[in-house]
Amino acid sequence: KKKGKREKLWVAVPVMSLVFTGIIYLLGTKYRVNKPLVGTLTVVSLENNAKKEEVHLGITCPKAKSYRFKMNPEYGKLKCNEYYGYEYDFLTTGNNIPYDVLVNKTNGGTEITLHNQQTFETQQLTLEKVTDNDIGELALDLHCYTDGVSGTITNQTNYDLEHIIVNFERNYYLVGDIKPGESVTFEKEDRISGTNNMYDPFSSSYYIAREQSADVTNYHNYIIDTWMANQYVTGETGEGNIWGNIKGYTVDVVENDDGNKYGKEVLYMTFTGKYEDVKGSYISSIREVMISGSDGYDGEMMSGTETVTYSFEEYPEITTLKLESDVEADADYVYADIYAMNGETGKYEQIFKDSDTLTGTQLKKYLVNHVLQLQYVEKDTGKDSYIPKISARGDK
Repeated sequence: KKKGKREKLWVAVPVMSLVFTGIIYLLGTKYRVNKPLVGTLTVVSLENNAKKEEVHLGITCPKAKSYRFKMNPEYGKLKCNEYYGYEYDFLTTGNNIPYDVLVNKTNGGTEITLHNQQTFETQQLTLEKVTDNDIGELALDLHCYTDGVSGTITNQTNYDLEHIIVNFERNYYLVGDIKPGESVTFEKEDRISGTNNMYDPFSSSYYIAREQSADVTNYHNYIIDTWMANQYVTGETGEGNIWGNIKGYTVDVVENDDGNKYGKEVLYMTFTGKYEDVKGSYISSIREVMISGSDGYDGEMMSGTETVTYSFEEYPEITTLKLESDVEADADYVYADIYAMNGETGKYEQIFKDSDTLTGTQLKKYLVNHVLQLQYVEKDTGKDSYIPKISARGDK
């Protein structure tokens, strides 16, 4: 403006625009996702002296077109994850049938073709591999109780194990990291989550409560723990689970390099414990003796009224029912009200109103010929209602 040459702006502005447009384009090219993203969560199970790898595979393809992948022939039992609604649609010669996943078994192995209908579409697959157990094992010295577990775990594998979680009767313990040959001891009072958090057992665990979820490692641990608790945790009386991240263990499911691969490997095993505080019969959850009902499973979301019948014919000495589930004050869910059929009046009556136990003459009114009929009724609170957990015992 001072030099009186403002006409040069007509050249300078377009040139500057082109320069910065080129910079943005080059940066965009560098970080553009051109290859499929191949993510795996591999659960390595140590059961029955055999190593079983169950690989949960998610493939995200960036463009709306078909992608072909060759799978490692050591992995079989390929299936689509039906939970996400994927269907099996097969192509035959001469037919043009639309499909999401095409499985083609050849002499050279299994090939899958993913047909993307839209950009960045993800397909979920599961594969399995069973081999001899060359990973090692965990040595357990555990003491089990109706309200938790304590003991010592020794790492006899060939790998560093990180973020080990122990579950027994939905009581969860963060044991920590163990190197090969080392041991770690924990007490039952050290649990990070108990039966009152059955719906989302890790929602209040320390690495979330301390607002560390932004940390990548803690976030991955949270995802893994939640997945394992929902997919692999057993609910049977006297059974527990252990899992932990395996450091340095590699899994190669997709053979070709046409994709950016990433994943986590998790060691998993079950154990059976004998209750040291029980002298007589004990059932951790009466759903194990359910004989009829539309649902009745602990922690299941429900609406309306669920009627469930339980038979204690194999446990005639049962004398006490206990309501195990509890709700935190700020929880966004509630447990349903419970009603029991009174054998004397033929009517349902609400139980567990003033106490978390039902015993003696009160229980006898409802436990007729070793059969108990319950109704779970949704609470009108505006929050989701869940079926609570009830235990039963009969001490000698």
